[in-house]
Amino acid sequence: MKLFHEAIALLVALALGCSAGSDSAADADASGDAAGDTGAALPPAAAAAAVEAIDGLAVAMALGVPLAEDGDALRRDATPTDAEGRDGAEHGFSGGSVVTPPTCATYAWSGLSATVTLAGCTLEATGEPVSGTVGLALTLRPTTFVVTFASLATGGSTVDGSVTLHAGGSDLGAAATLDADLTISEGGESTHLVAAGLSVSGTPTAISASGSFTVESGGTTTTVVADAVTWATGECLPSSGSLRLTGSSFPLPTTIVFLPTTPADGMVEVHVGSFPPATVALLPPCS
Repeated sequence: MKLFHEAIALLVALALGCSAGSDSAADADASGDAAGDTGAALPPAAAAAAVEAIDGLAVAMALGVPLAEDGDALRRDATPTDAEGRDGAEHGFSGGSVVTPPTCATYAWSGLSATVTLAGCTLEATGEPVSGTVGLALTLRPTTFVVTFASLATGGSTVDGSVTLHAGGSDLGAAATLDADLTISEGGESTHLVAAGLSVSGTPTAISASGSFTVESGGTTTTVVADAVTWATGECLPSSGSLRLTGSSFPLPTTIVFLPTTPADGMVEVHVGSFPPATVALLPPCS
């Protein structure tokens, strides 16, 4: 994904302590860490971890959550056939949909597993270009989709690993969960994200996630708790929800709150420990 390297300039400014919108380092916080309009400094290590977490979570969500609606339909079907399962998987992947336009994906099925070739595709959830080959496998009972990939090109990055969508719930409603094990590489750097049992939901207009996961980069692991982090369809950044980060590379727990304007301006609200919140430019805006 392009977020990490586009964020480098912002992180340099953060390291200098420049506040959002500052024209010089005159507004720098004396600690050398990032400061916003008010409140405590945002440690650069926490800022970098936040960018990696947002980037990785966006990939996992975009590759898995759009399958949830078709998965729920299969789950509710008392006697689904293999053919219905394959139709549901194709609709969820390139109709529901993980990728768009629907014609950009071609399928080669063997039983309930397919090799899917992507050419000229876009991840519908985040608007990022994607190309390469993925594996798509499903089980009917319990209803599960597994998406696997190696050197999948998305944005300016390559992605290796897998995403698993579990279509759970009851007659009263769906309760999908997502597992992910991803390595995202760009410019000689890589981030490893691991998640199990994220609570996720998807509609034609948005995808959302809650739960905990870890991101590892440069030998440092950060634990992240997502609370209703939501992307509007086609936006590269969330517009609501929050991420709480804890790690050995920064001294205090840090919470990133996404704003309705975040996709347009990259601004987020930051809470460091018990200090008052600050609003900072953390991310490159969506183009």
